[in-house]
Amino acid sequence: MSAGSAAPDAPGAPASRPASGRPEPLVGREAELIALASLTARAAAGEGGWLVLGGRTGAGKSRLLAAAVRQAEQVDGLRVLAAPAGGPPSGCPLLARLLAPLAGEEPGGALPARQEAALRRLLAGEPVEAVGRMPVAVAVLNLLARAAERRPLLVAVDDAHDADDATLEVLAFVGRRLSSTGVALLLAVDPRRLGAPHAAGLPMLELGALGPEHALVLLRRLAPDIAPGVAAELRALARCCPMALTELVGALTERERNGSEPLPRPVRVTLRVADAVLEPLAGLPGRTAILMEVLAAGPGSDEATVDAAARLLGSSLADSGPAEDAGVLEAGERRLEFTDPLVRAALYTRLGEARRRAVHAALAAACTGEARAAAGAWHAALALDGPDDAAADRLEGSVPALGRAYGLLFGARARELAGRVTARPGLRARRLLAAAREYWLAGYTERARSLLAEAVEGALDPGVRAAADGLELTLDYASGLAVEDTGPLLRATEAMAPSHQGMAVSFMSMAARVAYCGGDARLLAATADGLDALAGPLAGAAGRLAAALRTLTRTDRIDGEALRSALEAAGTGAAAWSMQWSWPPPELYVLVGEEERSYLGCREAVAALGEAAPVTTRAVALTFAAEHELSLGHWDAAHEHAQAGIDLIEQPEHRPLTARLLVQLAQVHALRGRFEEAERSARRALAISVPLRNALISAMAYWTLGVIDLLAGRSGAALATLRRVVEPGGDAWHPVVAPQAAVSYVRAALDRGEHAAAGAVAERLAGTAGDIGAPWARCMAAVARALVAADSPGPEAAARAEPLFLEALREAERERQRPLIQLTASLAYGVYLHRRRRRGDAQRHLRTASDIAVRLGAVPWQRIIQQYLRAAGGAVDGAAPAAPEALTPREREIARLAAAGLSNRAIGERLFLSPRTVGYHLYRVFPKLGITSRAELHRVDLSDPHE
Repeated sequence: MSAGSAAPDAPGAPASRPASGRPEPLVGREAELIALASLTARAAAGEGGWLVLGGRTGAGKSRLLAAAVRQAEQVDGLRVLAAPAGGPPSGCPLLARLLAPLAGEEPGGALPARQEAALRRLLAGEPVEAVGRMPVAVAVLNLLARAAERRPLLVAVDDAHDADDATLEVLAFVGRRLSSTGVALLLAVDPRRLGAPHAAGLPMLELGALGPEHALVLLRRLAPDIAPGVAAELRALARCCPMALTELVGALTERERNGSEPLPRPVRVTLRVADAVLEPLAGLPGRTAILMEVLAAGPGSDEATVDAAARLLGSSLADSGPAEDAGVLEAGERRLEFTDPLVRAALYTRLGEARRRAVHAALAAACTGEARAAAGAWHAALALDGPDDAAADRLEGSVPALGRAYGLLFGARARELAGRVTARPGLRARRLLAAAREYWLAGYTERARSLLAEAVEGALDPGVRAAADGLELTLDYASGLAVEDTGPLLRATEAMAPSHQGMAVSFMSMAARVAYCGGDARLLAATADGLDALAGPLAGAAGRLAAALRTLTRTDRIDGEALRSALEAAGTGAAAWSMQWSWPPPELYVLVGEEERSYLGCREAVAALGEAAPVTTRAVALTFAAEHELSLGHWDAAHEHAQAGIDLIEQPEHRPLTARLLVQLAQVHALRGRFEEAERSARRALAISVPLRNALISAMAYWTLGVIDLLAGRSGAALATLRRVVEPGGDAWHPVVAPQAAVSYVRAALDRGEHAAAGAVAERLAGTAGDIGAPWARCMAAVARALVAADSPGPEAAARAEPLFLEALREAERERQRPLIQLTASLAYGVYLHRRRRRGDAQRHLRTASDIAVRLGAVPWQRIIQQYLRAAGGAVDGAAPAAPEALTPREREIARLAAAGLSNRAIGERLFLSPRTVGYHLYRVFPKLGITSRAELHRVDLSDPHE
């Protein structure tokens, strides 16, 4: 195999087929099936008529016609005459094949002599034109009508466009005269191949593409393991054509289907699909065909490059006219493009290896000038038939430019190609390792592992071995294996720094992240020491990482100023949030109160990463966004982003990331009062994080479970859970999470009478808040100390508590971007005032808390506040939930179905939505209605106020 040709991967398991041998139900053709059943019913009732199924190749005409035949065969007393697709055997004309079963049923003299003679000649194999169109047409009509007197008929003809003009005229003549005959005529045709005279006036039922939801249902039926991103790409490529979807998904390997390996470029096309999509191109001039070969090999090339390459092969842009007239090409802003991306894939697939190299060589020669140098290096490598170090060096140097222009995955492909055309073994191994890293960054862990194994096979270079060890540890950690020692990552950093700084930086950042997520002070300190020891060009960045880690090594304080300096150096722009394992993690911005500023860059990254971006990169950006949104009170957005991230990457090779998203989902559910869903998500996250010794995720999950227990009135269980998170030495203690969970711990401890434990945590939080210097931390420290003071015996308790509550309110005013902090401070002070019998003051602060809770949809807090407002003698209408009128039409429809007892899956099947999408809509419905579960829906009037 030459370096310039991509060896097609072996197809995986074939698309699913029904084990019983019975055909699967058609997807998305319910309306058409109803129309066909109506036609059959009219014939069975002694009426009749005709219908023409129209559609391009692959639209599903034959399957629909076969379904109509099966339907008709189930109707008592109805007879079926069918002419399947495939052309007449042994030259037997279509009408002769169709009518042969009726030939011996009519007694002699039943038809006029001229008609009987015409039928005899027709059944003997003479063409319609030779027998005579009109005699044949009248004879066929009368024969069918007489047969229908004995038993109604369905006559089904597939691929009727293949018949000659005379036969088509006979069929049209008969079809127009079938009313009241008991005969139904059903034809399947491709209107493009009928010709205008025959297509005019037909009762056409046009089969277009499937809708996007139906296309997804079909893909999932064929390949239950298909990844969402793969399904989206196949839908776009196939334009939701049923045959193309079926063939494309069947040609993928298992790993390509489930998203662990990237799809081939261009996507592998079967001969059946290639024949179907290239059929309209058969009559185009040769020079036009050459131009399309150039366009197929060089997608995205500008017109000047395409024209220059085409001229080298004997064509030019001037030859595009016939293809544009045929609707195959269209002129874009700066380039010619295929109207159907499947045509491009089919053309490239059909190019022989030698021709493919020749076309790429022409494109390489045409890529002149600095702006086109990177594309030229790519095409030059694809034109090779063996290793070439000079071409490999040129492509390697072009990888950054190609990645910027076409995305991270294309950059990984380019680096892999550079490695494959490199002759020197050591350099080849290093380049394949670099490609493996970039595939991992693009979200394709399995592809990265296979390249890693290939690169180290037989490698003797110690640097290659060190780099391979570092990359393997990186993949292990990302895939969910516990990593307790960052030393190998730091050694790999040192080994790769001279030759590949990008890989060295990723190893260094991963070492920092492993230590950070572990939360262990000794590992944090050891990693910081190792980073400080790095010299050379990475020393500055390594020093900043080390400084950030050192701020987290003590249980009694966090150096807020040093941490802010490290964060300032990392930046907050979109680029910082667009890499898979970026440093620093978003929790640190939340910790020091910089999340509002960093959220802007995070939102830009999410917006910029469309469906074409690598799945894991998108999921990481989504989890970073959700972390900010939880803090800033954008809970709907946080839920949407966390759920979208889980939908993208809930696969074994992304376990830590999945766990992080599950925790975020649990946090939003808990905040909204959906405790069962919250607990389920949190425990799923713990099932991943505990074996990994990922203290960050475990701490957040246990914190969430503790808050659920506290809000549900289970203070004993809450204290036991939160002790693991807040007290140093707890099995889920983490320096970033412990301060945030401290107030919940203090509440639980005071409820259980553990005043001393609550006081110790409150004082430790006060020290940490002073170090961090963020208003939220000072506010929560003041609340914690105020709660402890208010719980103290003696008259001086109020004197100590009141100033602390007022301090908390002042700090909360400085933290208006974090509404839950304001809610906590106002509610705590309102409850304190109520207990001091200062009803008026209590009502004022409780109403402030109520307004925030209603705005957030914080259902548990709304209920607590309503109880205290009633006890304080205040009205609670300000805390009333929104009316059903606040529901959107889709939300109301889903709520009605849920109230009727339908499951999320059943609702999804009825409305063509995924079960998770249904769940998301219900998640938005419950707070609007002031309820927390579907069991309460029956109590709500869900009628449409506008009906």
